[in-house]
Formats: sequence, C-alpha cells, structure tokens
Amino acid sequence: MQTSFRAALAAVIAVALVAAVFLAVQRVQLERDFRDVEMTVLYDEAAYLARVEGKDTVETLRELGGFGVTSVFFKEPTLGDLVAAGRLTLVSGTQLDLHYPRLAGQMGPVDPALTYIVCDEDVYGDVRPYLEARINAGTVPAEAGEPYVLTTDVPFSLLKDLGTGFSRREINEVNAAGLNVVLQVRTWNGVTGEGIRALATVLEAVPGLSILTFNDPAVPGYPGITWLLARELDRVGAPVAEIEFFPQAGLKQVGTHTSGGLMMMHTIPTEEMPKYTIRRAIDRYVLAATERNARLLLVRMFLQPEQTDLWQQNTGLLKNIAQRLEHNGLHLATASSLPPHQPAKALVFVVGLGVIAGGMLLWERFVAGRSALYLGLAAALLWAFLALSGGSNAALKMMALAAVIIFPTLAVITQVSPQKTGIGLATVMLLKTSTISLIGAALMVGLLSDAGFLMKLDQFSGVKLAFLVPLVLVGLVFAFKPGGPAGSWLHQVRTLLDKPILMKYAVAAALIGAVGLVYLLRTGNEATMLISPLELKIRAFLDQALAVRPRTKEFLLGHPFMLLLFYLGYRDVRYMPLLLLGTIGQISLVNTFAHLHTPLLISLLRAGHGLWLGVLVGLVLVLAWWLGVRIYRATVPPDIPVARWK
Repeated sequence: MQTSFRAALAAVIAVALVAAVFLAVQRVQLERDFRDVEMTVLYDEAAYLARVEGKDTVETLRELGGFGVTSVFFKEPTLGDLVAAGRLTLVSGTQLDLHYPRLAGQMGPVDPALTYIVCDEDVYGDVRPYLEARINAGTVPAEAGEPYVLTTDVPFSLLKDLGTGFSRREINEVNAAGLNVVLQVRTWNGVTGEGIRALATVLEAVPGLSILTFNDPAVPGYPGITWLLARELDRVGAPVAEIEFFPQAGLKQVGTHTSGGLMMMHTIPTEEMPKYTIRRAIDRYVLAATERNARLLLVRMFLQPEQTDLWQQNTGLLKNIAQRLEHNGLHLATASSLPPHQPAKALVFVVGLGVIAGGMLLWERFVAGRSALYLGLAAALLWAFLALSGGSNAALKMMALAAVIIFPTLAVITQVSPQKTGIGLATVMLLKTSTISLIGAALMVGLLSDAGFLMKLDQFSGVKLAFLVPLVLVGLVFAFKPGGPAGSWLHQVRTLLDKPILMKYAVAAALIGAVGLVYLLRTGNEATMLISPLELKIRAFLDQALAVRPRTKEFLLGHPFMLLLFYLGYRDVRYMPLLLLGTIGQISLVNTFAHLHTPLLISLLRAGHGLWLGVLVGLVLVLAWWLGVRIYRATVPPDIPVARWK
C-alpha cells in the first residue's frame, strides 16, 4: 500500500514537471525576444566632454553613438539649480523693486505676497509649461528688451526644489545627433489630477522620447491618483524605467497599467563612482544587463581631474560595454518593455499539484498513517479554488515557497544513507540528489512564469524561510535516526529537552547560531557588506572565466561537503555538520532560480557550473580527508584510542 501510494505521488510529480518544463520553454522564448538594450549617457557629462575636447556638442553626441550610445539622459533641474547656474532669478515682491526697479515700474503694482521668477526668453520657454502644470503660475507680459516674468503664490522657500522641465535646445541637439531622449521627471507638492494631465501633455510633445524615469522616492500622485498617472502616460507612449536598488512607491502600479510597460534601469550612483575602476564599471553594467534583465544602462563617465585622456578612457568604457553586450547576445537599440505573458491556468494548476504531492511524500517521513493522504486532498481542493479562480499572486508565491522548501529537504533525507561508498558512486548520488532538488526549482519556475515576475513587478517571497526551513527539517530527521535516543521521534524530542546542557554544547550552539546568522544575512543581493574584498576578486575572476559565476555556497561549500558525506556515510550525529553544510548547497541550488528577473538559461548555466566545480572541489576534499585520517592514525601512539572516521 505504501509503495503504491508513493508511486502515485511520483506520477503526479512527473506530470507536473512536464507542465513546468513547458512553461519554462515559453519563458525562454519570451526572454530571447527581449534582447534590446539602451545605453544612455548624461547630457551634462557628454557636453562637458565636448568642451574639454573642443568639439561641438552635436558632433560629440554623434560620435558617442558610434561607440554604442543609443540615447541621452536628462535629469530634471530644479529652480534652485537654475538660480545657482545664473539662468533665472527668484525674488519676492519687495526684492523686485530693489533689483529690477524699471521692470517693477512697468508691471504696475507689485504684490509683496507673490514670488517672481525672472528669466530670459529661452529659459521662459523651457520652464513655463512645466511650472504651469505643477503650480499656480501666471505670466506678466514683457515689454521689448525686458526679462520675462512668471508669478506664483507658492512661498519662496518651497520653490527651490521644484522641477523646471527640460531644455528644448539640448533636446534638439540630441535629436540632431540621431539619438533617443530619456527623461527623469521630478514630483512636486500638492499633485493634482489637472497637474498630471498637463504634465503628460508636455511630455507627449518631447521629440525622440524613448523612456521615462522618475527622480523621487514616490511617483507623482502617489498614493491617491497613481492610476491617473498611469492612464495619462498612455498618451506619452514611452515605457517607464525602474531604477535598480532605488525603490519608488507607486512605480510598479504605473508600469503595470501603462501600455508602454516597465523595464529595469541600472546605473552606478554618483557617490560610488570614486570606488570604481573602468574595468569594474564595465563588469557591473554588463552583469546587470545579462543576469538581471536591465534594459536601460545609464553609463556614468570617468571625469576626475587626475585623468589625462578623458576621451579615450570614456569611449573605451562605452566600446567595451557594447562589445561585451553583443558578445552575450544582447543588441544595442531602442529598448522596450517585456511583452505581457500570462501562463495557462490549467498548467499552473497541474504544477501546483506536483508541489502538493512532494509535500505528501515529505510529510509521511515525519508522521506515519493516512494523515498525508487527507492533508494532500484538502490542499489540492484549496489549490484548485485559488489557482483556477484567478485571484492574486499570493497563492502562487506560497506554493512556490513550498516547492523550494519541500524538494531540497526531500532530496537530502531520501538520498543520504549510513553506508560508506566509493567516490564514483558518491558523485552519482550527489547528482541524483541535485536532480531531485531541481524538481522544486522547475515547479517554482512554472508557478511564477508570468511576465510580471520576470520584470520584478512582483517577486518570489520568503527567501530567508527557503534557506532556513530545509536546514531545520533535515536536522530534525537525522538527529533522531538510528544512533540517536531510542523510541519514537516525538519521545526522543521530549527526552532531549529534559537533558541538562553542558557548557561545551552551549558554546557550540552559539557558534552554530552565529554562522547561521551570517548564512541568512548573506542571502540576497543586499548584503554586500558581508563579502570580503578577496571574495569580490574571486567572483570577478569567475565571471570573466566562466561568463556566468556559480554561487559560492554551492561549489565551495555545499556540494563538496555533500560529496564527502556520501563518501563517508551518515552514521550518527557526529556527521551532522557535514550534513548541514551539504544541505546548504541543495538549498542554494534551488534558490538560484528564485531570482526570476535573471534569464532562465543563465540560471541553468550557473547551476551547472556550480555542480561540476563542486564535484572537483569535493574530490579534493575527499582526498584531503583520506590523507588526514591516515596521517592522524600514523602519528597517534598505539595505546591511545583512535576514533573510527572512515
């Protein structure tokens, strides 16, 4: 009965795996059609480079286009920026009489409560439409030869951070050079529906606009009228770019509901530039495009005073990025967002059944009887309701989390045995264990194959749990295997809890806890402060040598120690450290695929590199263990007992 039950569950998993692979193939095809990358540079940096080289700005921009640049990036200046640059003046009514007496006399009565924006005709033409969209701005008619004046009742202190739009002359220069325009728009206080409509009208008229980005921690209109911003941006037609590692409230909602869609932009923050060499910068940009689907690269130039040949260095930077992107199958062109993709609900439902079947197999390892059958049927009914009713993504993410917890755990507890094996069989067992773990990865990929997950509009949840729970489950199973306390595992737990704690075990527990904390903190991309400079150099070398760097937790830690454990066999709790270290490799292997914004083929290549390198390192580890045991036995006096580590 138990054999038939397990065979039926295995059949369900096999069918689910076929459905997941079909969805994965669809995803690969979708990613293959999403290969255009836009490489952009800041207008101010390009203009500075032109001045240093004594060239015309349009000529310089055109030449940069020959090195792979496809667009020019404009950060929206503020009124404070234009005042500092001497392009306009902000004065109160009383100051207007002092600084512009003739102008004040021509204007008639001056209102002390108003703020006056004084500028020339060109600046007036640039800022007026953007200011009128954001604040209550009026125009004072200018007489011949006199400055232009805009008035507003916004207090002087609140105006300095107000965005002023973009220079028409500079945008025309970019158009003349045959490049696209990327704008970064600021938000403002007191955003209204009329203001958003007016802003969209102005942006719609910008020639050559290819991508739109936002400057602040929240998009204009957040949270109340984000929907209106999305609707109005449909008229603009340009996709919206999310700046990687800079969360902006409301941006994902805008990207979801605009026809242009959402893409990822990557750049090196200004404050980090002094830390970078040109080679490191090239590696960072290429990695963002190839492994994280960044489709807009804002390349910052190296313009430090100590650098001598700015033109050669910066054109070399651009050329190398372009060549490496092309080498990786990406194309420098006008970028677009990933097209919508919604997987078939029936296939997703079948994939979820595979996760439930795996959960049932795991459950019966802990609890005997028919409870696995009853829990599985209940879970299947609930899953049918959630998956086929078309609700939120929460159910999909919960099922995906279950997949990456269940299958690595199942792989380890079903494959690790107390029997010592030869190195060849140990290698086969490692590959078999990894294959079972990868079933969980495949099911997760099938569940989260919607385009929204690939563009990080939504993402896999529970990374820390996915890394911690399998370790706990595996530890529980093997702590009470034969060789541990007698009786049922529940009785063994009670017996263990009743025992006094010796100081050496308390110290060991503290050390294990510290290692576990570092292990958890190093999961994800946000814990770079825990990575040593040496490890960064090793990572850079592996990126260069293998194109796709395997994860350290797999090839240098998990897989080698799992291979050693298969070679030795798990006899008792003395082997627990090897078991837990080996389990980390299986967990990391599956969670490699949880980076859904990484192209699937890249994740497969990373996992493959981790396995073959892990086997090589594992062979070295086994050899070192074998030699160490024999050296130890040869040096210990014969009257001292020797532990039988074989």
